[in-house]
Amino acid sequence: MAALDVQETGPSLSLGSLGRPTALVTVGGLVGQVFALIRTLFVAARVGTSPDLDALLVAQVLPVIVGAIISSGLRQATVPAYLEIAAGRGRVEASRFAGFVLTWSAIVAVLGMGLLYLFPVQAVAVSGPGLATETSQDAVEFLRIVAPILGLSVLWVTLATLCQADRLFAPIAFGLALNPIVSFAVTVAFWGSMGLQGVALGLDLGYVATIALVAGYLVVRGLRPRLALTYDRDQLERFVRHALPLLAGATVVQFNLLADRATASILGPGAVSSLNYGQLVVLESIGSLNTAWMLVLYPTLVHLAQPSRAGLGQGAERALRYTIVLFMPVVVAAAALAPLVVQVAFERGAFDATATRTTSVVVAALAPMILLTMVQPVLTGAHNARRRGGLIALAAGLNAALNVILDLVFGLTIGVAGVALSTSVTIAIVASVLAVQLHRWEPDFAIRPIVSTTARSLVASLVPGAVVAVVVWALMPKLSLFGAVGALVVLAAFGVGAYLAMARLLRLDELRPVLEAVARRFGRTFEAGAR
Repeated sequence: MAALDVQETGPSLSLGSLGRPTALVTVGGLVGQVFALIRTLFVAARVGTSPDLDALLVAQVLPVIVGAIISSGLRQATVPAYLEIAAGRGRVEASRFAGFVLTWSAIVAVLGMGLLYLFPVQAVAVSGPGLATETSQDAVEFLRIVAPILGLSVLWVTLATLCQADRLFAPIAFGLALNPIVSFAVTVAFWGSMGLQGVALGLDLGYVATIALVAGYLVVRGLRPRLALTYDRDQLERFVRHALPLLAGATVVQFNLLADRATASILGPGAVSSLNYGQLVVLESIGSLNTAWMLVLYPTLVHLAQPSRAGLGQGAERALRYTIVLFMPVVVAAAALAPLVVQVAFERGAFDATATRTTSVVVAALAPMILLTMVQPVLTGAHNARRRGGLIALAAGLNAALNVILDLVFGLTIGVAGVALSTSVTIAIVASVLAVQLHRWEPDFAIRPIVSTTARSLVASLVPGAVVAVVVWALMPKLSLFGAVGALVVLAAFGVGAYLAMARLLRLDELRPVLEAVARRFGRTFEAGAR
């Protein structure tokens, strides 16, 4: 993708520099997602959308939220600080700084786990206020098993961040695959004796296996962080000034998960489960690519933001436009094909036609998140590369406030699908604010080309998408599993062909170099295989 090249030394924002590591991490994530999906299908066929599953999902909320709060803000602040220290003082000193971050992350995580064990009833009351008494008691028991997720997830993210800073993506890819594999194996092995508690145990052991893998890799490569309780004061103050707003922002953003599940718990039994299944279809399907994109793109944006370099705004703008043309049609397709996707994925055993209908609407409401989750790393990454932690914190505050308001407005009027819709609308508004602010500080980040690309790709997607939606949502009779799979293949092929034709008609030029680059890549792979 020559249009994205930045002719400077060091990493460049090009398909070549980003594509290979992104593909590696994506493959690792996809393998993991396959096993996570199989685990979910295994559970769905046995419990469907049940109060017991609601209890487990509610129990996970605070361990996941607190772990993400600790790790996400530190991850964004650690990469630029680590690279700056490595460039100025050498790898040994950077390793000592990494050890300082790892040490204090672990200490804070252990304290957080201790609070969950001391106050499990209060934790469940916060994350699932609408649960019935018996379901709430089950959630407390689940919380005692899944509480270690808090500390384990922090260790995993911190170790992965150190690999990310050194552009070592292989252990991250293997870690993303290993976690769900172990979790699924434990779930199946212990289902007969523990039921959903076996699922909870598998979540813990998946993180344990991944941490062991990445830590072992760092030791073998001689990159073991030098654990430390103190560090250079000047550098530490600079790091803290960047990290604190990000931690505040992460705290506010993670509140969204709490608000979503708490609101869903009020809507009745099974609502939390339906929301979770819909999130799995939409967010997990794009999760591995989003994770890879974020991990690979961010260090490059940090390099482009260095004083000796140029092109941060221009590179971010182009990355956004190419992201939009690739993922806008996926958004429309996900909404149009939602009933077929849910039927094929889940409708068997305890997951009946009613659950399919409820979950399909959730999937359609969440569909814009496919594009938005790919856009976010570009915008937040560009701002974080300039260490604008305060802006990220303010954006997070706006995110949380809007999400809570829209959860209540949409959720209480149109049900659990409204909770899903509030997430999509909120993220779209916040992304728009971040884009406007990036244009303000980076004049070479142009808004008009992005708006034009968005409008043309939306029109190109909606023309075939409307046809598919009418067939699937209104006219298509109930199909067998094989019939639904066949319909998915035919309608998806029609959508791809129609989108490409519309893109050519509307002069969506951003799509051509992407397709050419992919064709060249697959052509080289085919030639190598033939030889």
